[in-house]
Amino acid sequence: MDQNPYESPRSDKPLAPADKIKRGIGVGVILLLTPMAVGIAILCSCTAANYAANIPGELGAGIMVGYLVAFVPPILVLIAMGLWALCAFIIDR
Repeated sequence: MDQNPYESPRSDKPLAPADKIKRGIGVGVILLLTPMAVGIAILCSCTAANYAANIPGELGAGIMVGYLVAFVPPILVLIAMGLWALCAFIIDR
């Protein structure tokens, strides 16, 4: 049967020990960089929230916009980094 040109080739053999070690190191690096990425996202989004929350005459809307701008980006970064680490661990397993 011919191989589909649109799919990446797959091996029927299990991963070699060296490949498992490389994959583990990659996942470890992603997990070590996650707190730094979330911290940078927190600093940037809190700075942006200071400017976004200044809606004249609308205190409630300003607070809501400030919270959204401050908390949503770091949560998204945390989810994205976690999914990246999970995908790096699972692919070709």
